[in-house]
This record gives sequence, structure tokens and C-alpha cells, in this order.
Amino acid sequence: MASQLAVLFTAIALLATGIAGTRYNGMTMGANQFSTDSDRTAFFNWCFVSLYLSSISGITILVYIQDSAGWHWGFALCTAITAIAFLIYLCGRPYYLHSKPNVNKNQLLSLCREGKLLLRFLPIISSGILLSATISVQTSLTVLQALAMDRHLSHGLYIPAGSMNVFVLATAAASITVLNCTRCRLSPLGRVAIGHVINLLAMAAMALTESKRLAVSTTKTLSVLWLVPPLVLVGFGEAFHFPASVSFYYQDFPASLKSIATGTFAVVSGTGFYVSSAIITVIRRNTVWLRDDVNESRLDKVYLTLAGCCLLNFVYFLLCAWLYKRTTENRGVKLEELY
Repeated sequence: MASQLAVLFTAIALLATGIAGTRYNGMTMGANQFSTDSDRTAFFNWCFVSLYLSSISGITILVYIQDSAGWHWGFALCTAITAIAFLIYLCGRPYYLHSKPNVNKNQLLSLCREGKLLLRFLPIISSGILLSATISVQTSLTVLQALAMDRHLSHGLYIPAGSMNVFVLATAAASITVLNCTRCRLSPLGRVAIGHVINLLAMAAMALTESKRLAVSTTKTLSVLWLVPPLVLVGFGEAFHFPASVSFYYQDFPASLKSIATGTFAVVSGTGFYVSSAIITVIRRNTVWLRDDVNESRLDKVYLTLAGCCLLNFVYFLLCAWLYKRTTENRGVKLEELY
């Protein structure tokens, strides 16, 4: 048993290391192939579309293969896909633009100075943590709601509770595609602000849906399709704030820290997951809103709390954006209009 756990945790650690080394460094390398901010923004948009589509494939096709043919076939297919992707990367490598590192003493001193400049980004970066945390809590609670709802679409056809996030992923992928094709001219921080507002509305919509479910839970089981509109809102919000955050980090971080810029998104998201666990712990210890029986819980109040957190976080983000703009202008750095 101990040896099996050792293999499992080693595999998870390797997976996390591989994602850290490929996904966000790949974004930086891809963005470096373009010369204008508009092209780089479009590149980041398509990166997120591909991530969302791959996630949809993972929670639908791969889950189906694992359930029907066995987990070993699911992992084997993942291995084959990864190998094919690696071969495609090797075939394209000769055609990429490569930046040659040439670090000397002066460059090291410049890197230290640029590192200090990152301090002015920390407030805006921190505002993304609670945003990610609320989405993480919502994702977990949605599964609980779906389990207590009627998930049948027709005779013999039903939606697995764990697949409800497909509506978020599909909406986000479609919305990013539309925004990219329409050449949305809002600045990155402007799009992040819109994402904050939409996410706030999504939490409020989830609260209303849960109130409706609880109101009829004693007489009938509400259809799981009631969850779709709020989930669509969550996906629509993600289409604004996630790609725009990466675009903002890449455009405004010092030139020598571009890889750190794209990796910052991963740090923010990861920290948000830890904060979401803390939020759940605080709610469970201080309220009776989260019980073992979802029908005896008050998930609507949890969602209203999340909506309140989103509102406070949005005000905090606006203050951080204003301070960032003011600090940047005082330093004499050219910055496009935030709104």
C-alpha cells in the first residue's frame, strides 16, 4: 500500500512539474513569436480556448473511456496524446524564434532593479486570488447541487454531476473565440474588471437558483438544467478575466521577466484553490450552512457570501488598478488607458 501511494504521489508530482514547465513557459515562448500586443493578446486568447477544449475532452471523452474500457486505457490514451504533442513540438522547434540568454553583471543588476518593480504589481495580482477562490468553491458546490437535482435529460440519458463544469468550459471557449474575432478593444485591465462584475453576478445567480431548489425540495426534485444559466455566466466571466490577466502580466512585466509573467497566473490560481479550502473551513466552523445533507444546508447563503466577497474584491481591484495607473504615470512609463 505504501509503495502504491509512493508511485501515485510521484506521478502527481511529475505531472505538476511537467505542467509548470510546459504550459506557462509555452505561453511565453508563443507570445515571443509576435511583435505587437494585439497579436500577443490574440495568441493568449487561443491558448485559453485550447485549454478549455482540452478540459472538455478530458471530463467527457476520457471519463467515458475510463468508465467503459478501464482506467488503464484512459491513462494510455493520455500518454499517447502527450507523445504526439511532444513530436509536434520537436518538428516545429527549428522554426521558432529563440532568444539567446547572455547574462552578465550589468544584466544581473538590471534584473534586480526590475524585480523591485514587480512590487507595484502585487496588489493587482492579489486581487485575482479571491476571484479564483470563489470560482473554486462554486465548482465544488455545483457538484453537490447537481447530485440533489434531477439530472435526466430523457429516458436513459442523464448528465453526470461531475460533468456540470462542461457548461462553464464550453461557454468560456465560445466567448473567448467571439471576443477575439470581434477584436475587442478593451485594455487587459478593462476586461479583467468586466470579468469581476460578471463573476459577482454569477454567484448571485447561483444563490437564487439554490433558493429555488430548496423551496421545492420537499415536493419535487428540480431539474439540473436550472444550474446552466449561472454556469454560463461563470464561463462568460472567465472569458474576460483569465486571458486578460495573462495578457496584462505579459505586456507590463519587465522584458526579462516574461516567463514569470505567464507563470504568475498559475500561482494566483493555485493560491486561490488553497484560499477556497480556507473559506469552506471557516463557513463550516462558524455556520450551519454546510451540512452532510445538501437539503439541510443553506448553499444559497454560501453563494451570497461569495457574492459579497466578489463585490469587496472588485472594489479592491478598482483601487489597485487606479494606484497602478497613478504609480506608472508618475514613473513616466507609457501606459494605455485602463478603461
